[in-house]
Amino acid sequence: MAFLFAVPWALWHRMWLAAVVIALAQGVLGGMIYMLGLNEAAETIAALGLAVIIGGMADELRRANLGKRGYAFADVVVAENLEMAERRILDRRPEWIAGLMGAQT
Repeated sequence: MAFLFAVPWALWHRMWLAAVVIALAQGVLGGMIYMLGLNEAAETIAALGLAVIIGGMADELRRANLGKRGYAFADVVVAENLEMAERRILDRRPEWIAGLMGAQT
C-alpha cells in the first residue's frame, strides 16, 4: 500500500514525521525533474524509483515507529482466523496466559 499511496499510508499509521519527509522527497523530486526539464519517461522512472524505495522501507519505518511508541516485536503467527492465531501464540507463549489472567483480577 505504501508503494502506491505513500503519504496517506503514513498518515493512516500515525507516522506524521514520515509523512512529511515522504511529501518533501516527492516535492524535491518533482522540482528537480522540472528544473532539469526531463521528459515523461525519465519522470516516470524517477517517480517509480522513489515509490519502490518508499515501499521497500515501509515495514521497517512502521516497525521503528511502533518501537518508539513502546511496542515490541514478539512473534509471527499464521492461522486461518483470529481465534486460531490467538490459540497458536498462547500455546507458544504460555507465560502470556499468566499475564493476561493477572491483568483481569
